[in-house]
Amino acid sequence: MENIYIIILPLATLVIGYLISTLMSKNTINQKNQEIAILETQLSERDNTNDVLDDTINQITEKYDNIVSEKENWEHEKLSFLKDRLQQSHIEKIKAEYALNMRGKDNEKELKKLIATTIYVDNKTIFYDKKLDDLSGRPDVRFQPTADIKILADAKAPLDPFDEYFEALDQGDLKKMKSIQAMIAENIKKHIEDLSKKGYHKSKGAFPYVLMFLPSDMHEQIVRESGSLIQKNLDEYAFEKNILISGPRNFLSDLAWAERLMYMEKNNEIVEDTVNTIGELFLNVRRMIGHLKKQTKSINETANSTHLLNLNFIKYLNVLSKIKENGFKNEDLDQSISDLSDLEEFEIKDVRDPEDKKSKIEEIED
Repeated sequence: MENIYIIILPLATLVIGYLISTLMSKNTINQKNQEIAILETQLSERDNTNDVLDDTINQITEKYDNIVSEKENWEHEKLSFLKDRLQQSHIEKIKAEYALNMRGKDNEKELKKLIATTIYVDNKTIFYDKKLDDLSGRPDVRFQPTADIKILADAKAPLDPFDEYFEALDQGDLKKMKSIQAMIAENIKKHIEDLSKKGYHKSKGAFPYVLMFLPSDMHEQIVRESGSLIQKNLDEYAFEKNILISGPRNFLSDLAWAERLMYMEKNNEIVEDTVNTIGELFLNVRRMIGHLKKQTKSINETANSTHLLNLNFIKYLNVLSKIKENGFKNEDLDQSISDLSDLEEFEIKDVRDPEDKKSKIEEIED
């Protein structure tokens, strides 16, 4: 019996231990399952929260984009409004200035008023509507600071279209303004061509460009802007035709610039004439030295011949003297002996080559 208990007791212990461990494992598994369920619930809640957060972010982003778009539209509208106001203000300013100062401008009067502030004196250094000596035309103004320098100016650019332009500006008719600007460009272009054909710039001593005067800076600006309507840069086109477009702001500086250039050109001509004269002088001196050398050579040859001839005459004199000593009497013999004796008294001096000036002149030219 005791042996049975000994066998059963360990087995019972094992069974009981197994049952206890099984019960404990089930409890642990249940506990873990509960924890997992709690975590799944929390995760689901967090996913729901993220979805809500994403929706909120999207709503905020959409609202922000709408605000930015509205702001940009507002800024664009504000800029457009300010630009329109600025343009309108500029137009009003131009209209006011033109109404006060520009309408009915007279080119020639404006140019005379401008010239009156300078040092030019009427009929001495400046002449109005006077015929040129070498051309048939009569330039509006001739500036003549010296007898051999003159600068010519034109003051007859067509101004009627300008008045029409500002009438259209007063009416706010932009289409008509563009049309008149194109007309202004064509008229100024034709005036440039006609003025160039007169050839004032070719007059003797004239500055090679005629100054084409416009009565105000505004007229000048309109001309420059209008060129684009006929695909022409009128400044460049005028320059190609030997004409400079000028207005009150820069006319006097253009005039002073032209006068300085003419003085420089005259000084260069004087220097060039001097150099040419010196060159001709050197050439003539060189030729003279060449002739002198030839003459010297000829003189030396003549001197040598004369010396030999003289020796022969002396020998001949000795012969004649011996004949006379021998008792021969003749009047011609006596005269010949006397002439030869006189010839013997002359000394023939050596003729030497002149100092070689040619090489020195060539050094100076170099």
